[in-house]
Order: sequence, then C-alpha cells, then structure tokens
Amino acid sequence: MDPLKALPSLIQTKILVHLETESSITQLIQASPSMLGHFLTYKKSILQSILNRLLEGDALGHLLRDALGIIYVSDIATAKAYHHGNLWQTRRLPDPISLSDLQTLFRLFSRVIAMIEDYATKATSIYPPRDYLGLPDLVLSNGAEFKGQQLSTKKVRFSFLSPAERYRFLRAFLRHELFCRVYHPKYWHLTELDDPEDLWARYGTSESPSLNDLSSVHEYYKSVYGALFAHLQDSWLPDEHAKVNDGGNRVKPKSQDHGLLFPDNMFFDAGGYLEDLSYHCAGKQGDLPFFGLDLLVQLIRFQKRNPDKGKVLSKWLEQVSTRNNASSWLRHLQDTVIPDQAYPFPDPTEGHPMTPPPRRNTVYRGGGANQYQQRGSLSRREWRRLRNLQQGILEQRAWGFFENTRFYPAGRDVPTLNDIYQLDKQQAERFLAPKLERRRRRSQKWHDYKVGKSLDSPDELNDDEGTRVSLKKHLGPSKRFFDTSPGTKLPLIKAERILQ
Repeated sequence: MDPLKALPSLIQTKILVHLETESSITQLIQASPSMLGHFLTYKKSILQSILNRLLEGDALGHLLRDALGIIYVSDIATAKAYHHGNLWQTRRLPDPISLSDLQTLFRLFSRVIAMIEDYATKATSIYPPRDYLGLPDLVLSNGAEFKGQQLSTKKVRFSFLSPAERYRFLRAFLRHELFCRVYHPKYWHLTELDDPEDLWARYGTSESPSLNDLSSVHEYYKSVYGALFAHLQDSWLPDEHAKVNDGGNRVKPKSQDHGLLFPDNMFFDAGGYLEDLSYHCAGKQGDLPFFGLDLLVQLIRFQKRNPDKGKVLSKWLEQVSTRNNASSWLRHLQDTVIPDQAYPFPDPTEGHPMTPPPRRNTVYRGGGANQYQQRGSLSRREWRRLRNLQQGILEQRAWGFFENTRFYPAGRDVPTLNDIYQLDKQQAERFLAPKLERRRRRSQKWHDYKVGKSLDSPDELNDDEGTRVSLKKHLGPSKRFFDTSPGTKLPLIKAERILQ
C-alpha cells in the first residue's frame, strides 16, 4: 500500500521540492511507486524548482557562476581558458535549459550539500574528535560511519539552516571547489598565479566568501582525509565525551582515564593519523584537499567498497606526489593578503555568539594585525604553532558559519590562546614523550593492551613490515564527483602526478 498515492499532484511536487537533495529524493521514490512515477513525469520542472529554491539568496548569481565553472573546468585546457578568459564573469545558464543540464547541477549541489551536512554535524557534536573519525555517507547521507559503526550524532540537515546560513555554507564550499578545479596542483606552478588581489578580483569582491571561510572548508576536507587515514589502521574510536543520565547529570565515559590526550581531545589531527599510518606520507594531509572533491569522493568510495584493502590505499597514498611546487592557491592568498603575524579570524571577543571567556593575563594584546605577541620564553615558532592550533579548533567548530549557538552543546567554550598554552605546558610536564603517548592513545591495540584484552605490547607489533602490495588492478580513471556514476577505483598515477 502506497499512502502517498492519494495525494494531489501539486502536493507530491511540493514534497519532492522540499526534500531538495538527491539522497533524500532517492530514498522517497524507492519507497513510494507513486512518487517515483510523479518524479519521472515532472522531473524537469521539479529540478528547476529545487534549483530556484537553493539559489533563493543568490541575488548576484555568485553561487550559480561558481557551479557552472566547476562543471566547465575538466582539464588543463579549460582551466587555463577559464582563468585567462575571465569566464567567471560571462558563464550563464543556457536558455532554455535542458534536462541534462538541470540533472548535472542537481547532482553537483546535492553532493556538495552532503559534505556541508557532514561538516555542520561534526562541528556541533558534543565531542568533535570522536565524530570527525567518521566518513560521510555519500549515498544516503544518513550520517558518518567509523568502520561500519554509525556514530551517534544529531545530524544537522541542510533544511535546518537559515537562508543566510545556507548561502554562507554553499558560497564557501562552491568557491573552494571552483578554485581547486581552476588552480589544480597539476595544472599550475605556484609562480604562475596572479597577485592575490588580482586573483581575488577575478571572481567578484562583493558577496565573496572570506579567506576565513575558505580556510575552514579546507580544514574540514583535511579532517575527512584524516578519517580516511584512521580507517586504514587500528585507530581507536573514543567513547562519547559525556552522556546525560536521567537525572540530567553528565556521566564520565569509562575510557576517559586513558582517553585521547591534548590536543587530540579538542582537535582532530589529520596529520597525526597520517603519520600513524606511514611516515612516507607526512605532510600530505594539507595538500590533498587542493585536488578537490573528485579525488576525495573517489577515495572514500574506494574505501567503503573495499574495506579490506587498506594496505592498497595506504600504498597509493605513499606513492602519490602532492607537491613539486604545484599551485596551493589558499596558501598563496593567505601568505600575501594576511600579514604573517595576523590571526586569520576576526577578534573572537567582538560580537559573535561563540565568544570565548575574557582572556586573563594572556598573550592577547588587543585587536588588529598584532593582536597576539610573544611573551616570556615562548619562541615565535611555538607561538605560531599554538595560534595555528587554536585556528584549527575554530575551523573544525565551523566558527562564523552559524547565526547563533542553537546547534552547539550548552556550555562549550572556544579555548583561548592562553588556555591552549597552559594545556600544552601541562602535557609537556606530564609526559617525557608527549607525541609518542598521543600516538598510543589513538591506537586500538594500545587500548586492548591497557585493559588486558591483548598481551602483545602495541609498541612491538609490526604487522605491515615486508608486506608487498600491487596497485595495478585497483587503478582506474579519475571521475568527477557529480558524474552519474562516480569512480570506485583509485585514480591513475603517472610521473608523480594524479591523472584525469
């Protein structure tokens, strides 16, 4: 019995338009034959209405231009043409628009929204370091999973967001993807890029996402790669940070005494999980997001399709080159537009709902580019490390994207720079080798050894030594993330670059 069959045609259309995304509509039409028939009959008008709904706040057409640019740029020739021909200013939807064009735009927006929902959910969870371990569900968008286990997070749906929040997220995610496609690492040498001011001006200054927003999207993609790295090894999934019992009191997790250490208990360190996986891959977590969603989606799909092929994907990560003086457009903009000593966020104490508590005798000295200064014996290198850690925490909390704190757990504060300094100092005083101890706490083998489930010392295990892995049968062409059938094989590698 199909209860939706009796609904008037107009109501069926409104339901489909309200669902907005590919995953939601797919689940509905699989369950309801009448909705499937209605969708197939009126597909073009339904997709057009969905697109209009998603672009409601796009008065200047920036979102649509970015989306059209993402679709247009498919190789080095179109990337160069897009840049040198200033095509961002001139790209328009065909009139009349075809069903094929609508379907492509619908898939693109739907799959970007799936990433936005994953980011918003993780950023507002009660314990982000746990939830950031999950890989997003790219098919049904039902929430992140860690090695087949659904993480118990309260999902933030795109439909829950205000119009301003929806626009802010789409603006940042689409622009990040457009820049990754046009300034792809294999297309450009760093010295070929324009001056940052000129580069920024090519894509409109009014209503453009800030560098803070783009940096936050980049940090989110780093964290997804970090989750991928964690799936390829014996990473430990921590308990939920705290649960509330029937009396309204927070209950301490059983594992907290041996849980993650600072900063892993505040910040999901993709680089740490990558180093745990292989020292040959060190540093790649910051470079891989510049290859855009095509690569990330294809790697996630490969991992979910082949959960037993972790060593294959690890080998691929070791072999792929991400540098070679390639274009890193975000760093190029940050290093030049933002003074070296400036904190790349507005002062958190000025008019934002996630305002930290007042700083007490800290290295904070006021606003402006020099708001943080060295103090005491803290070296400039250490100061920058702590500042960057605070920036990463803010970015993983999606600081600045939401209008208020309604999605965040009550009582959660953003750590001040002084808080981070004190925690870092305590860590150094507590352990002779803090980095080694952090690595142990991230390992399931270490936790099994600690509670007596295993008698083998995790420091002596070396399961992967001497293992030979062939990539040949697992390689395939690179596919675009919004293609009808995204790729499920690893992208081909040649001449130390990823090939299309």
